[in-house]
Amino acid sequence: MRLKSFAHPDIKMQSVAIDNEGNTDLSTSEYSHFLKSIASIPASTKFEEKLHNFDILVNGMIANVSTPYSFYINDELSHCGVNTFQLMKSKSEWKIIYLVDTRSKKGCK
Repeated sequence: MRLKSFAHPDIKMQSVAIDNEGNTDLSTSEYSHFLKSIASIPASTKFEEKLHNFDILVNGMIANVSTPYSFYINDELSHCGVNTFQLMKSKSEWKIIYLVDTRSKKGCK
């Protein structure tokens, strides 16, 4: 899977979301589980993550990228939020070392 090549083997992934009681929750997941979940989506299901903007800050061998997104399943809006990526440059390649996102069903455009 090509998606695997974008990440460093020790990537960390987290999500921030508001639960049903209004509390802010932080969850952590394994990149391998993320890849398996993507691979397990049936071919009959269309999904698309639309990235709306990019704020990029590079400082030598590290970079931060922040981008708002909207996620669609079968052309219907599922949720929206912001992805924030931390990258490192190694052997002339940028690899994602940390990804944190927000997920909300409210306030999506």
